[in-house]
Amino acid sequence: FTPAVSPAPASSPAVAAAGETAGVNAAAPPAGATTLPALGEGDLTLQVATTERVWLAVSADGKTLVQKTLDPNVVETFRANHDFDFITGNAQGVILTLNGETLKPLGRYGEVKKIHLTKAGIQNPVSRGTDHSEDAP
Repeated sequence: FTPAVSPAPASSPAVAAAGETAGVNAAAPPAGATTLPALGEGDLTLQVATTERVWLAVSADGKTLVQKTLDPNVVETFRANHDFDFITGNAQGVILTLNGETLKPLGRYGEVKKIHLTKAGIQNPVSRGTDHSEDAP
């Protein structure tokens, strides 16, 4: 078996390293390939799939990647070197997969959840610090 080698895209890998999701899955990779743009050692991949309309915010390595509302049946993939911070306004409406392992459901419909993800999985399933925004009406 001789693997096919395709030329690298003209865009800089630094764009993908910043967490851009546009175009990451635009072209289907060759059969059996499951690679995303390289980021360096300690890479983490977070896949967010929505089953309902949700608001979410994703930060990687301390840098905000996205804050937006997604419709049902959307899948976005994010990359980080060390960790992710993930917030959603509808815990029931998202399915998270970290490095290929689907995480347990986050919560109920309309429940605000804040989690910190590392290679070991969910580190802080509840809010850190004194932020009590999930207590708001």
